Amino acid sequence: MARYEKRLQEDLTHIRGQVRILGDMVEKVLNDAVHALLNRNVSLANETVLADHPINRQMREIDRICHGFIARHLPSAGHLRMISSIIRLNIALERVGDYAVTISREALQLKAPMEEMIQREVESLADESRQILHQALDAFHGGSAEAARLVMQLPGHLETTLNGVYSNLIGGEYTRDSGDLFAISVILTQLKRVADQSKSICEEALFATTGETKTKKVYSVLFVDRDNRSLSPMAEAIAANSHPNSGRYTSGGGSPGGEIDSALVNFMEQRGMDLSALRPKGLDYSSGELAGFHVIVSLQGAATDYFSQIPFHTTYLEWDLGVPPEGLDEVEVKQRYEEIYRELSYRIQDLMELLRGEGAD
Repeated sequence: MARYEKRLQEDLTHIRGQVRILGDMVEKVLNDAVHALLNRNVSLANETVLADHPINRQMREIDRICHGFIARHLPSAGHLRMISSIIRLNIALERVGDYAVTISREALQLKAPMEEMIQREVESLADESRQILHQALDAFHGGSAEAARLVMQLPGHLETTLNGVYSNLIGGEYTRDSGDLFAISVILTQLKRVADQSKSICEEALFATTGETKTKKVYSVLFVDRDNRSLSPMAEAIAANSHPNSGRYTSGGGSPGGEIDSALVNFMEQRGMDLSALRPKGLDYSSGELAGFHVIVSLQGAATDYFSQIPFHTTYLEWDLGVPPEGLDEVEVKQRYEEIYRELSYRIQDLMELLRGEGAD
């Protein structure tokens, strides 16, 4: 091995060793924060808050030696990918350390021990978050793209579980003390963020080992109206036709019945969209299925008219388009559908560009 290559490898090995140390430090403070929370260990909670300082110093040291590596070796290709991934991983780990601090601070704010049911929920979610973080770090250190891809699927399950816990928490099932309610909500959010950062670590592992960059997120959008016979099927068709790669779209009605309006079928057919096989659908979603939608758009009335509770991580919009064309002659029906079509097209384009950025396809 050439002298230059040997020096480069030695410096890279040193950096990776420092990253392992930081990972171990972060996993420890997260474990300590959870232990302090579940066991109401005040001393450990305070020690965990202070333990963030060495983490911040280690993070700054890694940042310093990474930039020194770039200046000294002017890396390219795989070495450059690795260093840039480590710089971003470094930030992700520092943030997880911050989440541990927040969990500890909120644990100190709890006025009373958590009820047994929420204690079990928090413990389960904490175990899941810590396991995801550990596996993500293993994937990065081991340079395993396959392991990284597998771990990236795990935060989705945690988020689904978390939505159910949030619903029970907001419903007052676990505690009615507003201060404790707020503290537990914050703690749950920090555990979710740990999983989110773990996913980012897996993305860095993929980039470092294969050069594969983060894929753009595909959003699930549900359009709702009263009967799913005209407005919402039109919105579903426009979205699927104009932004097929940016989202998955569906529609439903509060009281579905009959057939899709034949005038709408003809109108959309003239624009190259075939709705003839569609049948009105209902909104019989379980809480878990509903939580799978990123955005719910109501086209008639409020979204809460259709769902008793909107999932915590789902955003709902109200584009009240009024009544569909009924009791009008053929020309007036076509004019009304033309107005609705234009308004929906503009609003859907704005929504998808807001979610995916300009040029959402």
